[in-house]
Amino acid sequence: MSRGSSSYRAAYEKRRRRHTAIRLFLRVLLVFLVLAGSAAFIFFGKHRQNGKLLAAYVHEQTVQDVHLPDGMKPKAFAEDLAVITNDRYSDPNVYSDEALLIQADSGKVLFSDSALTEMANASTTKLVTFLCALKYGNMDDMVTVTDDAISPLVGTNSSSAHLAVGDRIRFSDLMYAMMLPSGNDAANVVALHMAGNIPDFCSMMDQVCFELGATHSHFKSPHGLDADGHYSTAYDLYLITRELMKYPAFFDITGTASYTAKYTNDAGETVSQTWLNTNEYFHGMPLPAGIRVVGGKTGSEENAGYCLVCVTMDQQDRRYVSVVLGAPNNNARYGITTNLLSKITN
Repeated sequence: MSRGSSSYRAAYEKRRRRHTAIRLFLRVLLVFLVLAGSAAFIFFGKHRQNGKLLAAYVHEQTVQDVHLPDGMKPKAFAEDLAVITNDRYSDPNVYSDEALLIQADSGKVLFSDSALTEMANASTTKLVTFLCALKYGNMDDMVTVTDDAISPLVGTNSSSAHLAVGDRIRFSDLMYAMMLPSGNDAANVVALHMAGNIPDFCSMMDQVCFELGATHSHFKSPHGLDADGHYSTAYDLYLITRELMKYPAFFDITGTASYTAKYTNDAGETVSQTWLNTNEYFHGMPLPAGIRVVGGKTGSEENAGYCLVCVTMDQQDRRYVSVVLGAPNNNARYGITTNLLSKITN
């Protein structure tokens, strides 16, 4: 068929119209995607500016210094997840920087005060360290305590499990050492055993939180001593605790009043230590009638104030997560938590 024939021209015109139609369709599709993306950005941005955390969406740009493998996205929120605002509810008995009480099984919010505000969170950080250990650690490992876990804490007057360089201790016992007496030394040992260095372990912590949708947390240590750029929110700690509640070991360890561990020191001698839970509800602090504490974590630092995350149950075995951050002193920490828990029975 020659280029000048009518058949060729007809075929050419047919192909040209088809290509023109395809190009037009692609242009319309591109415009639609741009407009849809802009509308979504405005919509979600408006809600975030209003302090609302949307349960169906997490914007990746809200996370800083988090590096995930290619293609990894944060997990979708479950239907029973609590959705809160950053509003302040009037209650003269609750005066911490942040406070939150959620019925964990249904996601019902019983109280929320500034729960999306980023702030220092002290040793409640160890909840994230514990979660990383449960997800990726081997509880049967035997771990040797090294100087790079102990020496950075010398002179900090921080809480300690009194581990020493050369101690050989089971990884599962390190969980008790970290969570009951709030051993910063134990937290460092866990981090170094799992990641080889503290920065890489902190990246793991950020990643685990990001996958949960806890996008307003960033960690500089596995223990929570005050540091620039180390922070979380009451809501993120709820998300982290909610995930921990899937592991029986969380309740076995943080829900016990004391634990005695036996391990060997650098000389090969047997060491026996008993660690007490820093949560005073396990040592006689009064609770509202019908409420029992079954897990959680304390924390206190100069910038963070006095903090307490509690998992409690009522007489119907319904579970609750309470978070108090920034209380002015230890008595206030427990007073505020008790006032929060009293809302369960009201």
